Amino acid sequence: MTFRRIAADLVASDERYFELGARVDPVAGVRLAWMVGLADMLAACVVLDGDVWTDRVEVMTALDAVEERVREVGGSRVRLYLKREVSAVVEVLKDRGYSSREETGYVLPQRIEGREKVSVQPVSSDADWTQKRTLHRESPDPPDGHEVAAERWVELERRKTGPDGLSPWLILVGDTVTGTAAIMDHGALMRLKNLLVHRDYRRRGIATAAIASFGIMAEENGRTLGLFSVVGSPGDLVYRRCGMKPVARWVEWLGPPARRPSPRERP
Repeated sequence: MTFRRIAADLVASDERYFELGARVDPVAGVRLAWMVGLADMLAACVVLDGDVWTDRVEVMTALDAVEERVREVGGSRVRLYLKREVSAVVEVLKDRGYSSREETGYVLPQRIEGREKVSVQPVSSDADWTQKRTLHRESPDPPDGHEVAAERWVELERRKTGPDGLSPWLILVGDTVTGTAAIMDHGALMRLKNLLVHRDYRRRGIATAAIASFGIMAEENGRTLGLFSVVGSPGDLVYRRCGMKPVARWVEWLGPPARRPSPRERP
């Protein structure tokens, strides 16, 4: 398996993640993946394939349609991903006040060891989900970098969970739940998503130890562990330090808050 193929699987796994539990609408040549009742969450309303647009006029017209559809489904802002930089698309996004952040795709090329002894167990019972919800509530750092209430985040993950979808796990030190993450198989890849360590247990090597555990799990199933991280984030530093190799990138563009028509403007 080449790193180029793994890089493609990484991007495809993110697209699949966004589509899990979501409705997928074709809009102006792109896909809008949105979850009923949760579309105001940025993780639950995502535009994919924005790099299919090429001409500036085409981009402006298409983006009008996308922004309108996001408003219709209850989205708060347009969150759009580009796998490659298309100058006409970037120019229009900037003109409209969109901001960007780059995400790096990493894979774990070999086994590593963590200094903290941890165990991981699947979230399978209502009690497990309650523990996960409590952890998110006590450590309200958004797993994807966008603010959201713990209850709604857990609802999103629960709706994406299934035999062919997401598999959430708890990270324990002894009998204490110290973190959470999710995994998802995609091709030759075991995708790691939404890794979060409780704020009271950080800087103890728990994230690295969890990555080591999931890496062994991936290897035993004939897969390679991979993930995405926002460039410059605390997690980005952890992944580099524990020996993960950067193999892919894509860019998130976030629009300004959705403007809704006033009563006077409505037909």
